[in-house]
Amino acid sequence: MIDQITPLYRAALLPWLINEFVNYQDCIRSDLRYALVEILQMNDSNSMVPMEQRIDYLYRNLKELILESNDEAKKRIDDAIGLIIKQGKNTSYL
Repeated sequence: MIDQITPLYRAALLPWLINEFVNYQDCIRSDLRYALVEILQMNDSNSMVPMEQRIDYLYRNLKELILESNDEAKKRIDDAIGLIIKQGKNTSYL
């Protein structure tokens, strides 16, 4: 069941994320924080880096990417999230 729902959830999550970054640029609202935690747990659940540090890293990098990207680039946000997290792992989310 989870395998069937995950693609639908991700498909709905990504446009929602873009909207959150565009409309609430200056703060991490609780629902956005929850979504970032979910993303990090799906992609880097074994990290020893504190969750707050990882959230901040993902938030900063996604915000920059989304606010500077055109509509075509925003369609590839899922790939970008994977790359941001991979880079974060390599740099201990600094």
